[in-house]
Amino acid sequence: MYHQHPVKNGFFRVTSIIFKSIIFILICNSIITTQSLSSNYGGTLKIAYKDEPPSLNPLIEMSTIGATLNNIIFDGLITLTPSGRVLPRLAKKWSVSDDGLAWTFYLNKNVKFHDGVKLKAEDVKFTYDSLLKSRDFKWKTVFKNVSSIEIIDDYTVRVKLKAPSSNFLSGLYYIGVVPKHILEKDPYNNIEFNRKPIGTGPFKLESWKSGKEILLSANDKYFRGRPYLDQIRLLRISDSSDIWRQLELGKIDTAYNEMTAEDFQLLKRSPIISIYSIKDYMNYAITFNLKNKKFHDERIRIALSAAIDRKEIIDKGLGGNGDECNGVFSPGSIDSPSKNQYDPEMSLELLHKMGYRDTDKDGILDRNGKKLSFNILFDSNNILKKDVILIIQKQLMEIGVEITAKEVPVPEIFSRVLVGNYELIFSNFSTYLDMSALSWNTESIRAGYNLSYYSNPKVDALFEKLMATGDPNRRKVIMTLIQKQMTLDVAGIFLFTRYNLVPMNKRIHGFNPASDQFIWEMARKFYIQDKKRK
Repeated sequence: MYHQHPVKNGFFRVTSIIFKSIIFILICNSIITTQSLSSNYGGTLKIAYKDEPPSLNPLIEMSTIGATLNNIIFDGLITLTPSGRVLPRLAKKWSVSDDGLAWTFYLNKNVKFHDGVKLKAEDVKFTYDSLLKSRDFKWKTVFKNVSSIEIIDDYTVRVKLKAPSSNFLSGLYYIGVVPKHILEKDPYNNIEFNRKPIGTGPFKLESWKSGKEILLSANDKYFRGRPYLDQIRLLRISDSSDIWRQLELGKIDTAYNEMTAEDFQLLKRSPIISIYSIKDYMNYAITFNLKNKKFHDERIRIALSAAIDRKEIIDKGLGGNGDECNGVFSPGSIDSPSKNQYDPEMSLELLHKMGYRDTDKDGILDRNGKKLSFNILFDSNNILKKDVILIIQKQLMEIGVEITAKEVPVPEIFSRVLVGNYELIFSNFSTYLDMSALSWNTESIRAGYNLSYYSNPKVDALFEKLMATGDPNRRKVIMTLIQKQMTLDVAGIFLFTRYNLVPMNKRIHGFNPASDQFIWEMARKFYIQDKKRK
């Protein structure tokens, strides 16, 4: 007959009770957590936008909104943070050879395109090979150092470089991987794909009604986890005042648009809107057409620059929401003077030495019967630039220089640049990582990205060194040399950098501008508490 030991039996009984209690607590916590998480799923984020993207093919799309949408429809091998950290995305890890020439990427094996086809190394090779053949200078900048792309196996791809490069890895951030099985015959001119792209990203394109709306839906099988939102609905609203009105009424949640100082003052009083300030990696400048004889005498360039009061522009045009910049790098990134020279008296003196006088007393300087007058282009629907140009016109008129502003579509600006049909452009260019090189080196003139036709072999060589250098101290030295040379050349009139003011309905959660993430990376973590409004 089997006898249980009373002490042992009591021990197991007590242990059993404790174990069951723990399991019960874990199950309850699991239920609560699951309910809490599932309550975050669902709902539609409504975004207003003004400019229609030409396409949503990441191999050819250059517009700002198109690039932003491509960041959530497609995935690249890696992703970047605002601080410049490189993190895994399609590639779960990578390695580099001792000589720095061979980069091997190991892909996540559970990634599928929106049509259900598995992503493999052949898609990465096809994407990169397509860009190697591209005539677009932006991609040539990223890939000019690539010698070959090899498939090791279905989920491993190797990229070989001609020379070691510190910025090769970060450059891959801009490239969404496209499906070979759809685009193999023509990666650029597939009209159906360009209008309804197939990516691997957290959201997929559901529909696109030109001039009206773009509808994205959650990718339920996204390899990094399904987004909380069911949909993102982008509504095209061309009138800025209508955008802000609909924000105040709660009909839209946020806006993809430039917010002016007046907009900010209006919306910050709204009980349902929060406004977040996010660093903008853009410098704003007036670029000269240096091919134009009007600007060959550097005294003209110096006079125009010294007559512009950046502080007034920031205070009045930006509502204080900006910092003065004096070159092609973000303010504070290198140790250099933070202020440009503002000296309208010196400007006027320079112009007088060049023989300019107001002979007919109309307030505009002239020489040999020709008035000192310039045309400036800026991109249409850009309210911020329109407000700033009014201030610049007033400041330059005070020294007798007339500025005529013309608002034109972005494609027209680029087409004019290619043939040199312009005088001045109110431009903005990226300062993130080494993107400044794209706007200011000689090679990018032919592609139309260098809006000023600025060319200096010394600066070209310095940019090459900068892009090949990873050491922070060495980079600062090179950046300082670039800035010094471009200041001597009076390459442009550098004005300001600003902060993006992002309005967001308070029902939207998961948006944390203080985190080291770009907004499109945060998008899959956005969630809505009040889901009644569709």
